[in-house]
Amino acid sequence: MIALKKLLVCSVLAMLPACKESGAPAPSTTTTTAAASPAPSAAAPSSAAAPSAAATAPAAAPPASAAAAPSAPGAAAPTVAVAEPTGPAIEAGCSYDARELEGKDGTAFRVSCPANCDKGNVYGSGTYTADTSICRAGIHAGAIPVEGGTVTLVLQPGRLAYRGSEQNGIESRDYGKYSSSFAIVTAGRAPAGSDTAASAAPGAGAAAGNPLIEAGCSFDARQLTSKDGTSFRVACPAGCDKGSIYGTGVYTADSSICRAGVHSGVIPESGGVVTITLEPGRPAYRGSDQNGIKSRDYGKYSGSFAVVTTGGAPVGEGAAVAAAPAATTTAQTAAGSAEVIEAGCTYDARQLDGKDGATFRVACPPGCDIPSSTYGTGVYTADSPICKSAIHSGAIPASGGVVTIKLEAGRPAYRGSDQNGIKSRDYGKYSSSYAVVTE
Repeated sequence: MIALKKLLVCSVLAMLPACKESGAPAPSTTTTTAAASPAPSAAAPSSAAAPSAAATAPAAAPPASAAAAPSAPGAAAPTVAVAEPTGPAIEAGCSYDARELEGKDGTAFRVSCPANCDKGNVYGSGTYTADTSICRAGIHAGAIPVEGGTVTLVLQPGRLAYRGSEQNGIESRDYGKYSSSFAIVTAGRAPAGSDTAASAAPGAGAAAGNPLIEAGCSFDARQLTSKDGTSFRVACPAGCDKGSIYGTGVYTADSSICRAGVHSGVIPESGGVVTITLEPGRPAYRGSDQNGIKSRDYGKYSGSFAVVTTGGAPVGEGAAVAAAPAATTTAQTAAGSAEVIEAGCTYDARQLDGKDGATFRVACPPGCDIPSSTYGTGVYTADSPICKSAIHSGAIPASGGVVTIKLEAGRPAYRGSDQNGIKSRDYGKYSSSYAVVTE
């Protein structure tokens, strides 16, 4: 009976030295480098902007900096001594967050929370962005009930990503890179919400030399600033099969990494670890329907990432170009070593930078005779889909191929016609054009 009472007292007064267990695990402080890059479509988290399209940004986010990543699976979790909180508990309101706390990473604080702090945004699980309400995070982590109580937290470095989850009646959100964090400490002296999801994820052994980023479904490569060719491992949760991505094998930097991993077939919808390699931007990205996910075409974008297989090769790299029947023409030969642009059916000449007379080779997939408008005959408005115009001109069949086009000046009028199963339309004055080059 005495032992039971002592156990109950220690559960309530877990922070007293008499109840403290020494040498227990503490939050990891392993760090990795990252930053953000521009993006045109689905917005992603940044230090000054909102978290992904599904979330509203925490107010007054500090500038981004290096972030901590969970430890590699299979390795012993790094441990550091959790300093005992000094001074009395801070009697705070529901909106109080860790940006108000002064101390080095690893410094612990106790915060006394009132009742009913279960409303509002929370970012992360176990470890949270510094601007997340401490009391709300305490409820989410299970350290205190909604009726209030005293929560212990430890300051931590910023991270590249924070994974949201639904726990204890509160749904926290994903977030990208943030400059500082705090971890909720449980009665067992360990941060609430360990990185077990990353450790248990399939494929965790790949690229063991790279840090593992435990991310949410919205995390994208704009958060990763390193040289092209740098690889990262991203641990993905289940359920990342919803939302837009752009490309096949190689994706726009603002595409969800986890969703691209499912689309590429590297991880299942149930989650896992995907390895990506940063790549330069491309003039075009080709969408496809794979593994239950339909990616979309996109034009020019400033940054890319390739999903890598366990053998180290990018998934789907150049496959569509290799498979496309290439009609060898004098013009293509004259183009010499011009790089072939692997485009989707919606790609048009407005994405191409060059003076009038410049030629480009575009690899087209099958099925570009879909309903859409193309304007002109032989010479087309710059916004006409190149692949559909190429079929209309007879340069390639509907099954796809490589077409050469030449940029031209705008014209006062474009004449439509019905050729090769495609009906193009008349158009008036347009600022720029391209000609489909045939034999």
